[in-house]
Amino acid sequence: MRNEIQIKLKISLFIFLSLFSLFCYSQGVVVTEQIEKGWAFTKIMRPSKTDAARYSTITILGNKAISSCLSPDGLHNGVLPQECRLLRDFFCFSNDNANGGKIVMDLGKIIPVAMVNSYSAHGPVGGTTWCEEFDGSRGPQVYTLYGSSSLSPDFDNLERKEWIKIADVDTRPNTSGQGWGGQHGVNIKAAKGELLGRFRWLVWDVKPTLMLKVKPSWTNTWYTELDVHTPETLKNGGDAILAGTQLEGITVAYKTHFDIGFTHPAPEIVNIYRTSMIDHALELIEESYKLPPEKRFAWTIPSWVAYQILWSGQDSARRARVVNAMKSGSLVVHALPVTVQTESLDLEDLVFGLSIHTKVCRDVGIPLSRSGKMTDVPSHSWIWPTLLKHAGIDFLQIGVNPTNERPDIPLLYYWQGPDGSRLLTMQPQGYGSDNEFGHGLYPPKDWKYKHWLAMIVTSDNSGPPKNSEVQNLLKEAERNMPGVRIHLGKMEDFADSIFAEEKKGAKIPVVRADMPDSWIHGMGTMPLEEATAHKMRSEITAVETLDSHLKIWGLSRSDIRDELFTAHERSLMYGEHTWGGARNLEGKNVYKIKNFEEYIKNDTDCKWLSKTWKDHADYINKASKITDSLASREINQLADAVAVEGERMVIFNPLPWKRDALIEIPNSQGQQFYAKDLPPCGYKTYPLKKTAFNDKIENTDIAVLENKYLKVKVDRKRGGIISIINKKDGRELIDHNAKYAFGQYYYERFDSLQNLQFHLNCSHLNTVYGANGKVCRGWNVRADLPSSPSYQNAVPEFEEMAIRNTNTTVEAILHAPAKGIIQSKVTTTIMLPLNSPWIEITVRLDDKKPDYWPESGSIYLPVNAKNPQFRIGRIGAVVDPSKDFARGSNRTYGYVNTGAMIADQHGKGIGISPLDHGIMSFGDKGICMIDPDYVPTKPLALVSMFNNIWTINFPYWIQGSLSSRVRIWATENLNDTSLVNSAIEARNPALVGVSNGQAGKLPAMAAGLTLSRKGIRITNFSQNRDGVGLILGLWEVTGKSTNVMVTLPGNSASVKATPVDLRGATIGSPLQIINGKFIFKMSAYTPAYFLIQ
Repeated sequence: MRNEIQIKLKISLFIFLSLFSLFCYSQGVVVTEQIEKGWAFTKIMRPSKTDAARYSTITILGNKAISSCLSPDGLHNGVLPQECRLLRDFFCFSNDNANGGKIVMDLGKIIPVAMVNSYSAHGPVGGTTWCEEFDGSRGPQVYTLYGSSSLSPDFDNLERKEWIKIADVDTRPNTSGQGWGGQHGVNIKAAKGELLGRFRWLVWDVKPTLMLKVKPSWTNTWYTELDVHTPETLKNGGDAILAGTQLEGITVAYKTHFDIGFTHPAPEIVNIYRTSMIDHALELIEESYKLPPEKRFAWTIPSWVAYQILWSGQDSARRARVVNAMKSGSLVVHALPVTVQTESLDLEDLVFGLSIHTKVCRDVGIPLSRSGKMTDVPSHSWIWPTLLKHAGIDFLQIGVNPTNERPDIPLLYYWQGPDGSRLLTMQPQGYGSDNEFGHGLYPPKDWKYKHWLAMIVTSDNSGPPKNSEVQNLLKEAERNMPGVRIHLGKMEDFADSIFAEEKKGAKIPVVRADMPDSWIHGMGTMPLEEATAHKMRSEITAVETLDSHLKIWGLSRSDIRDELFTAHERSLMYGEHTWGGARNLEGKNVYKIKNFEEYIKNDTDCKWLSKTWKDHADYINKASKITDSLASREINQLADAVAVEGERMVIFNPLPWKRDALIEIPNSQGQQFYAKDLPPCGYKTYPLKKTAFNDKIENTDIAVLENKYLKVKVDRKRGGIISIINKKDGRELIDHNAKYAFGQYYYERFDSLQNLQFHLNCSHLNTVYGANGKVCRGWNVRADLPSSPSYQNAVPEFEEMAIRNTNTTVEAILHAPAKGIIQSKVTTTIMLPLNSPWIEITVRLDDKKPDYWPESGSIYLPVNAKNPQFRIGRIGAVVDPSKDFARGSNRTYGYVNTGAMIADQHGKGIGISPLDHGIMSFGDKGICMIDPDYVPTKPLALVSMFNNIWTINFPYWIQGSLSSRVRIWATENLNDTSLVNSAIEARNPALVGVSNGQAGKLPAMAAGLTLSRKGIRITNFSQNRDGVGLILGLWEVTGKSTNVMVTLPGNSASVKATPVDLRGATIGSPLQIINGKFIFKMSAYTPAYFLIQ
């Protein structure tokens, strides 16, 4: 009874205070002041740190925060930005609602409110790198302030009696938009110093500034601080501090952005790295030796650049100075080789990239770095946490290009990979720690840690800073952050400080997410080279595996490590993020040129650009040439060595499990052979006999292709497959109601509005720089693209279809001439093997004409799947796009590694594996679209053959003949194995060799390296790059943790398998190899590397 009385009394008191508050309030008097900088207001109170709002909770209604802006939690911490040019330091509503939004503050209880203050800013900066100057459109404040003492007021209706309108605020100095920049402060208080009222809730009903002649959606105010004062807190009002002054230490790390082939052709800029650029760095380093250690200049470079600087042709005196600088710690070589388009590469490309660092450190005699950096590319695959933590690397800094929005993630976080590895990661907006080149000294206003990494990165290939710039920065730090220790050093110095803070209780958020890259469309600008890369990267693993087996089987082999190193290095560099030079054709009215093909042969800029693109293409072409040569030599040596007399064919299976394979017989004019039960990492020999080759061709309009697994119906008029029946359960696999047939070639031409929207959706600059944020549009999405014609799409009109029956396959071959907007002949081949449960679709374009207009060509794949579910085989793991992608990363299209599955609500569907081109999209959004929250809901996949939507870095036109293959099969469930195992077999063809003559000594059939289960990739089985023994690299890719038995090839004399990390360091006790076998525990999505001796 007593408790009930107390509760009733408390409720009655609350009701009384609420009613009292409704009648005891004063209309607010608004006092404003606009100043240039320093937050040094003289007419109004400065921002405060110890006001009553510091314990409040802030939420937003009616809109959402713009990406990368200050969290609402940072609006009341009493910390002020040192500079007013970075969105990270200001809260701003998004463009989604041009009417503004509401900032709601819950004070936790009813308190006496004497003053409410708000502060905002927008420049001025003047002459910044990426814009003319801040136009000030986001500086002024326009809002109405409301207060309430109710327990649960209605936030949607602020006109209700439970709300008190405190004041209307408008700090716009004029209606012209001129002079709006700088810092704006607002104090709201009662006219005679009495209370404004007693409130629990405050709402700022914010409106855009609606600057004349500017889109309202670009004019939401940048708010940095909201203060609420009681009579008591007014006594200490104005006690806010500047960001950075609360720190204990700052690690300053200098770097330039190495854009290999952008400002200069690649060979030219590499020569600059080796000479004048490193000379400048050495001068700074050597001049600073006289200073205290913490003030000595240190410059960070990636491993591949270090490798180039130390090349065999380097001047001996310069090399000695470089080595001395590295050993002194002043020339810092970080662990990553270059910045890459991560998801376009394969696992061993990335592992090999780390070996370049190992090689440099071993040759110079310096410790391995524990940190790495990538710059420019907005986001990356979550393979990095797995890869780097399994290589002894603790920290990754990702500098996002200033023009592109970063994913919606914390600035500092633990990035969790698919295997559970956690990597400390810092991902700012901008190349370094700041959106502007050469800046980054100050932390954000909501930085929660005691240490800061000032990553100072100069612009593309501009080299180290001037000595005066370094000294000015040190003086600025001493002036604006007295007492804070400034240390010039390396990235892991900062990471170690954060780890130490964490031990004392600091909390670092964890992000478990894949982050697809919004630049990945660029891979589609070189479709021929992309197909070459797909072939070469699987082939080089087969080459390494076969070479090791041939040695174990007793054949004499030369050392091919140098050739393999070059092939791997060239493959890695094809994935380097710079694909061409910094020119475009804007302003030349190129869209009106009738014979563009002739124009590009003679125009100076076009010829220069083509040369820079060829430099990049040459990376993968050289890698492929080396790999093809090695493969041919090895498989033919094996064919010579088997104990079969006369003409014979040897088929080598590079996978560690038994499989069937459909192969093409060498020198047979395309005849195929179906090989059953190829042994794991082994071979079979087949005598080559002259047999009749069945090759019947007939023309028809509708045909049925059938084997014991699938029944496929093809329609010439529809241009592809109109039915696939899975015979096992009678399921129809494709969508009959789709607009186009399954496997149809689908061509698109994008218009100026689509390109502008794409730019706005992925751009950071437009959110920051107001009206002047359009400067990069000309590079990204063709500012001079004509307003007409509007978007167009088309499919070819096939005039004939031939059915071809052979000993091994049945094929439907459709032909269409160039017509309308499709300026190439199109041939679609649908091939069904007689003995395999899959089909393969090949689309070939003959003599595609170069076109500067943004265009795309894809293979259209509609699936019969009600309530569809999607799984995407990305590098290192299979992901669910509904939950595994970070918000704000590229969710509309991306690069697949193994392929994808689309299934119905029961998990039954199809598997798709693109064999030549990795860009895929799902549902109704794809190339030339960005949606930060997109999740596909339509059962449709597109495999992109090519596109040219940008006019920067990547090629601007595609020409010539190209083809793209896609393999399709039925799936029974959404287990990773349903996708991965079939895709691995599709992506890793058998090697085939022939010989004629005397028999050799090897058996006609032999098994090799064998694993006890599928779903594990061999990423490396080759001679140790760094010493004796063999390196066996395995990677679990189906999400299963199990014990795995490894059986080595027969005749192997190895006795131990020592676990090593991805840089070759021993990480466990050796496992004994008994009877050629050893067992280990393999975790899901995890690499396992061993030194076999």
